[in-house]
Amino acid sequence: MEQDFETAISHAPQWVQYWLNWMMIIIIASPILLLFQKQTRKDAIIVFIAMAISIVAVNYLFMEFGYVRLLGLGHIITWTPLAYYLFKRLRHHDINKLGRIIIQILLATILISLAFDYIDTIRYILGDRDIMYQS
Repeated sequence: MEQDFETAISHAPQWVQYWLNWMMIIIIASPILLLFQKQTRKDAIIVFIAMAISIVAVNYLFMEFGYVRLLGLGHIITWTPLAYYLFKRLRHHDINKLGRIIIQILLATILISLAFDYIDTIRYILGDRDIMYQS
């Protein structure tokens, strides 16, 4: 098992590292940007809570199991309901253009991540329990 999460990630392919960096930017920026708009303050709080829970869950899974495919479960438990919420929220007409764009980018990022997360979690359940991206 790797010493820490950053070391584990450093062994991942470059595209995975870029993707994780993109996700971190979106995870941090989205709730902050949504907070500054009256119509999306509640959304900002919901996104922040879901992101915080998923970070705690992924870190817990990492500490327990290492850098394995099961880490996706930490996103699945919070991001699946968050994706549904954001999708439903986009159907409301009270969101301004900037808020709508932020939510669309966040939702697209979450859905792409969830595609990887569901596949990885299923692979783990089916027996693929090796450490990912070993050096």
